Amino acid sequence: MNSWREIDGLMRKDGVSCRELAIIAGVSPSAITKWKAGSSIRNEALQRIAMHFGVTVDRLLTGNGTPPATGAPATPPAAAADQPLATPATCRYPAECDLVRELALLNERQDRMGSKLDTLCELLSVALGKGLEDRVKRKAG
Repeated sequence: MNSWREIDGLMRKDGVSCRELAIIAGVSPSAITKWKAGSSIRNEALQRIAMHFGVTVDRLLTGNGTPPATGAPATPPAAAADQPLATPATCRYPAECDLVRELALLNERQDRMGSKLDTLCELLSVALGKGLEDRVKRKAG
């Protein structure tokens, strides 16, 4: 059996896009395009895909093996709503680790920008307050 046909069926069943599959498998989106055209799939990628969908690699290769779990689509534990975000130490997929690192950098930048914004707001309120005081004094005087 064509591995891609089996993977495609699991993707459709669980609503997984090709872009998401690339993240799950730890490959580029262009690798997914090659798989669709019949290129072989690396064993490491097959293992990650099988783990995500809750099936065996044998099922992906032959169509026989453990059927996918029923119910909600499989979700990596780090993405579950009731669990904390992944850290680089707990990532299951290389792309996930990259995203976690990027998120951490963005959070640091946001913190720095937040403190700068707070300082600017304080300065602005002082400047506006002083300007209002000056206007009141001029009108009263």
